[in-house]
Amino acid sequence: MLLPKPHPCRTGCWRSASRCCLSPCLPWCFWQFSLVVDVVTAMIGAPPAFAGVLVALLILLPEGVTAIAAARNNDLQKSINLALGSSLATIGLTIPAVGVATYALDKELVLGLNGQGMVLLLLTFVLSMLTFGTGRTNILFGLVHMVVFAVFVFMVFVP
Repeated sequence: MLLPKPHPCRTGCWRSASRCCLSPCLPWCFWQFSLVVDVVTAMIGAPPAFAGVLVALLILLPEGVTAIAAARNNDLQKSINLALGSSLATIGLTIPAVGVATYALDKELVLGLNGQGMVLLLLTFVLSMLTFGTGRTNILFGLVHMVVFAVFVFMVFVP
């Protein structure tokens, strides 16, 4: 039995109307979420950088889970495309948006790294060039990436 399709104007208008009604509420929701993250960070005694790591993990979680599922199905190309694409899109869109917002609000933007952060960033760049520049990868490169990430997480809690 085939069900009749709804008229495209009705579904499109409904989506547009719901977006217009819900969009003003989003900043308030994000503000409430930031309060929860800050309180939880303070409750467990974590440094402020933990909140940034938590938000980044939350943002990259859907594509990360899909990339892991693709890797488990032995589809490495799809896995790499998902993981790198989502992280580059997130970083590539977030940093300029924050830059524009700080300029518009006449605030100061500091994207500085301490010495440890710069060493880890440089190590990650070199490791990424070695991993993805050759066209072939193996489990050893993935393990080294995981070790660098573990060092980063350790350095968040023990500076």
